Amino acid sequence: MKKIKKYSKSFKDVINIKKSFFTQNEEKLSSLKNINELYKQQPRRHNCKNCLDSIGDVDLVSFGVEYSLCDNCGHLNGIYEDTEHFAEKIYIDSEFEYYQNYTENPDDFHDRVNNIFIPKIDFLNDIMTEIGEGDFEICDIGCGAGHSVYAANMRGIKTEGYEVSKKMCEFGNKQIKKRLINNVNMGDVYDIVLATSADVVSLYGVLEHLCYPHKFLHNFIKSRATYLYINIPLFSVGTFIENVFPNVMPRQLSGAHTHLWTEESLEYLFDKHDLEPIGTWWFGTDFLDLYRSFLVELRKNNTSPKMIEKYNVFYNNLIDTFQATVDKNHTCSEVHIVLKKRRYNNEI
Repeated sequence: MKKIKKYSKSFKDVINIKKSFFTQNEEKLSSLKNINELYKQQPRRHNCKNCLDSIGDVDLVSFGVEYSLCDNCGHLNGIYEDTEHFAEKIYIDSEFEYYQNYTENPDDFHDRVNNIFIPKIDFLNDIMTEIGEGDFEICDIGCGAGHSVYAANMRGIKTEGYEVSKKMCEFGNKQIKKRLINNVNMGDVYDIVLATSADVVSLYGVLEHLCYPHKFLHNFIKSRATYLYINIPLFSVGTFIENVFPNVMPRQLSGAHTHLWTEESLEYLFDKHDLEPIGTWWFGTDFLDLYRSFLVELRKNNTSPKMIEKYNVFYNNLIDTFQATVDKNHTCSEVHIVLKKRRYNNEI
């Protein structure tokens, strides 16, 4: 089967949606540090999240949290367990208000749909059409405020969403003006994938947040669905960029991102669960994050508005060019992957 490869996406599509990262750095950094403190209260991790091999020495410290790079599969692990208690505190309880990143500005809802999620759906649709699966349905798990659900339905693809945050469900259904998002308990997501009748199961920025990703993938293999569409954060150039800017809110590693995949650890994961990538889209915001980090520090140094404007002119013309190089080397902050089961259910 021909594999479709795609690279890069202009930062101009997302910069207005991400403006709070520029204007609310201190607040977001404080919130992230609180999540890190909660994470450090969890039991110590002894085995790699990805391959379950014993983890070794600490290789990186980021915003007070230690991380170890697995010698067996190349996965970057936080040295504490991301327990059910940790997940419930972040995604369900109101203390950390994780949902506010997606609901704080209702006016952003349709911008997110059009500039972020429509391209994701179009990428999936192009692949499915290419392989002769143009008519399909999606089960979208961990859909948040339903941007992806709405985008898919706008493209005429029947999609049902499931989300653990009640507040995000209420917000999303209100924006969509139709009940397409179902509020479920955190433990239910493993049963939902097992019972789905959809052709495609999608997880947009979700697999890394699951307490038991192997259980989820095992149930997907047993399900009637054939295709899995994921996008996940990667151990990337951006991981090192944010590590040297302690006063800038890190977007890639820390907080709810307790571990990161690499190309090597993804290959291990797919082989373990007998999954074949049939389409990939490598792109990231590593150099947008570098731009943001410089900008935060320049403002702290009382740089004049005239000089900030000059900096913007210099850097804005380079972000996409720099990022494209990183993307093509598969060292970017994110990847979208469409996977197909290698075997039919009756062979498992």
